[in-house]
Amino acid sequence: MTQKRGGGRVVALDALAAEERYAAEPIDPLTPDRCFQRHWALGMIDTAMNTLREQWRDLLKQQVAATSTSRRRRTSRPNWRR
Repeated sequence: MTQKRGGGRVVALDALAAEERYAAEPIDPLTPDRCFQRHWALGMIDTAMNTLREQWRDLLKQQVAATSTSRRRRTSRPNWRR
């Protein structure tokens, strides 16, 4: 014959000790609504920072390209005053 899950063991639950452990847990002052709003706001900030990072990178690439193009123009001109 097979045994049910747990193998017939009896586990004593100490309700008072469980309540004491529960009372010792840190209290989270955020309601579920506030937690959702906070998570949403952090997501918006993350999206904005990523967008700014990409725009900054593109701007720097444009500046580097413009600088290297202008340097090539200056160095590729023949020096007629020699």
